[in-house]
Amino acid sequence: SNLRHQLAQLRIEDRLDEVLREVILIREELGYPIMVTPFSQFMVTQATLNVVSGSRYGQVIDELIKYALGFWGQEASASIDPNVKDRILSLPMAKELSGWEAGEPTVSEVKKSLGSETMSDDEMLLRYMVQDDNAIQATRAAGTPRAYPMASRSVTDLIQEIMKNKELSEVWIQKEDFSLRLRASQ
Repeated sequence: SNLRHQLAQLRIEDRLDEVLREVILIREELGYPIMVTPFSQFMVTQATLNVVSGSRYGQVIDELIKYALGFWGQEASASIDPNVKDRILSLPMAKELSGWEAGEPTVSEVKKSLGSETMSDDEMLLRYMVQDDNAIQATRAAGTPRAYPMASRSVTDLIQEIMKNKELSEVWIQKEDFSLRLRASQ
């Protein structure tokens, strides 16, 4: 849904299937990296660039160049199709990024950069990772997360717990050859 939304913003939502096919090719060429953040974003962004520009790897995002350089491990970099890796690493930006090293700031340096050397470590981690005051305030305003039924409880307990939630009008659970649909009475 996020990709569809982003393609709509670029006014190319009609090219979704093309982008998805390109993601499959890129994932194969990169040696099947795990499809979690940030790697999934790298592949989708690169696939979109390839489709929009009409040139595969004519432009390459910095994150993918870093991936090819081994910033996320030499094993991952070694899994890349050699022809694709050569193409990526022959770009001028690859030469520029090849000498880059991630900084390792100290805790006090991070606190100072956030404007308070006396903040708690928890507060520092939150502000360092989120970096959005509105999101932090919204999270705090939402209060304590509500509890969810434990997975160790029976299905009957789960259904009874779901039925207590008056905001739900329908629950649908589907897996392979099993389907369970619960609807609130009208």
